[in-house]
Amino acid sequence: MTLIVKCPTCRVAVEWTAQECFKPFCSERCKLIDLGEWAMEEKRIPGESVQPRKKNIRRKTMQKKLAESLSASLNLWLTEGELLTLQKMELQLIKIKSE
Repeated sequence: MTLIVKCPTCRVAVEWTAQECFKPFCSERCKLIDLGEWAMEEKRIPGESVQPRKKNIRRKTMQKKLAESLSASLNLWLTEGELLTLQKMELQLIKIKSE
């Protein structure tokens, strides 16, 4: 009898066999979605922190570089109005994060 588990991302039934290369996920897409959630700290293991929380300057620098890179790429495809709307949204997010 084969064990059936649910994909943690989309809840589709997945057989727990050697042929299922993405188990417990149903696909690479679901695996990457889950990885992204962990990377963005949307998912966490509950408990107390082992270290006092410090502002991670390196992480913020990487996030800033990524945002600049994405912004530069989007400038190629967006109209001027869409770009202004996007910039307003970015400013609102920065304001929210700094509060």
